[in-house]
Amino acid sequence: MADGRPKSWQFLATPTAGQTVFQSWQESGSVPAGYGTWITGTGTGFDAITSTPSMKYYDPAIGANGIWTGINNTAISINDKRGYMLYVRGDRTVTTASGTANPTTLRTKGTLYQPANPPPVTNVLAGKLAAVGNPYASTIDLVYMKNNGLFVNLNNDVTVWDPLLTGSYNSGGYQSLSAANNYEPTAGNTPSSYYPAGVPSSTIQSGQAFFVRSAGLAGSVSFTEACKVNTNRLVNRPPSTLSGRRYFRTTLYTSAGLIADGNAVIFDQAFRNDIDADDTYKIENAGENFGLLRNGQSLAVEARHAIDLRDTVFFNMNNLRRQKYQLRFAPKNMQAVGLSAFFIDRFLGTSAPISLTDSTVITFRVTVDPASAFSERFYVILVNGRNSLMYSNVTYRTGRDKKKHNVQGL
Repeated sequence: MADGRPKSWQFLATPTAGQTVFQSWQESGSVPAGYGTWITGTGTGFDAITSTPSMKYYDPAIGANGIWTGINNTAISINDKRGYMLYVRGDRTVTTASGTANPTTLRTKGTLYQPANPPPVTNVLAGKLAAVGNPYASTIDLVYMKNNGLFVNLNNDVTVWDPLLTGSYNSGGYQSLSAANNYEPTAGNTPSSYYPAGVPSSTIQSGQAFFVRSAGLAGSVSFTEACKVNTNRLVNRPPSTLSGRRYFRTTLYTSAGLIADGNAVIFDQAFRNDIDADDTYKIENAGENFGLLRNGQSLAVEARHAIDLRDTVFFNMNNLRRQKYQLRFAPKNMQAVGLSAFFIDRFLGTSAPISLTDSTVITFRVTVDPASAFSERFYVILVNGRNSLMYSNVTYRTGRDKKKHNVQGL
């Protein structure tokens, strides 16, 4: 496994069994140029002892939301159905935090899973996330797995880690891939990245781990040979039955023009306005977060019933720095006679129209005023003008004081 981005967290899985962490990613202690990486932590077998682990796994059973737990011994098996989050600073010649990073390959050898020796089932606790590693030396198809009973009692989405989603904190971030959103990444990224904006990504690569979530009851993930696809398979396209589906996508950009986070609201007669298996809960980034608020929950993808007379999209943000940001709205199939959209800024007390046929960019600033970083500062109102509804004197509370303004055109 090689990566062009220096010093990044990677959410990894291994397709072979038989080696330890030390024998594989630590190259048995040797220092071959272009292979392996330094692994640090507290315990035995590490290249250096540090209080903060560079290799960890997700444990859903601890705490309300699960925690990342560092490994304490590199003599453990490299093969783990949960996968590992690993900080890759370069190959094994890079031994310091300040050392120049370089590309590396993380390699393993051993036994591959076969039809007579299938991968183990991953059980998912009720109402919890679970980390799952792709167990094959092959790409796997999420659409096939969802439609053929390999995902049991799970939400219709997965969440992946994108090391190239840097934002202002240069730490990577999560991308949600939802069936309701045609598996397009919620934040997206540049055309040359792993998850380019607007491109469906319904596969998981060999060597990659991902998150699933229970839809309420305990669930499971299993694998069969049939879920494999070759690397040249065309990206899945939405079936014609989805032609009436409406997409309202928003991406947060930093002052440097870097993508920090994003979300999507999808409107369709097939969806309900309650939170269910078609909605995607948001996993918080270490950097900026820009999600959706529904019934007190933060979502990355919200699947909703078709737009009625009036609808409101509530945003939920946190961990933003004091700087300028941009929100870029990318509606798809949202045009309709009489339908209008208005962006509301609670902090400034302003409103602005949003195009439903083209992209719209809105710039805002987080200042020293705490109210400028209020988590519920923004929302969007969608109104069907054919019903001649008039809304004015919109009143809201920022947490510091109450403001009032007129929303023109509503």
